[in-house]
Amino acid sequence: MVLAAPGCKTKPAPLELEGGALNRRPPRFLDGGPAPDASVSCGGAVCPEPAGGDVLGEIPCCLPSGECGLRVPLLGNRCSLPSQPGGVDTACPSVTMPNGAVTQGCCGPLGRCGAYDRFGPLGCIVVDTSDAGMRCEYDPEKLCRSVVAVPCDGPEDCGAGNVCCARNDFGLYDLYGCFK
Repeated sequence: MVLAAPGCKTKPAPLELEGGALNRRPPRFLDGGPAPDASVSCGGAVCPEPAGGDVLGEIPCCLPSGECGLRVPLLGNRCSLPSQPGGVDTACPSVTMPNGAVTQGCCGPLGRCGAYDRFGPLGCIVVDTSDAGMRCEYDPEKLCRSVVAVPCDGPEDCGAGNVCCARNDFGLYDLYGCFK
């Protein structure tokens, strides 16, 4: 069966094949900066692509010191060193990325809320360090990567016909509850 649309004069582009198979990888969203396949050099050294940076779209960048850093374009243009201090803080808002990944809110050393990179090496990404940035109480002992309410832990906690389950989001359980 062939369908024709009135006024349509071009054929649809064929699906892109990769090694003989359909390419079904989700798109990688970028907001400026170098293309994903371009290399970034800082102070004469080529900066490596971050391991596990696909979820948030982390890309290499140059710090003012000339060292290699990382940035998440969807969370601002700030270039940071990996392993930023801070842990998940429920007083800070979470951020949902376009691909559905959720970064929980965290509190950085300057008492500002950020987004915790549990997918890659950045740690607590504080986007707004100005006076307008949401404030929080920084605790250097707070090292949680994820905080999730657990309202049930077995069938005795759920009503008839429901079961206690958890959702796995990008390798970490992020929601527990009673569901049919």
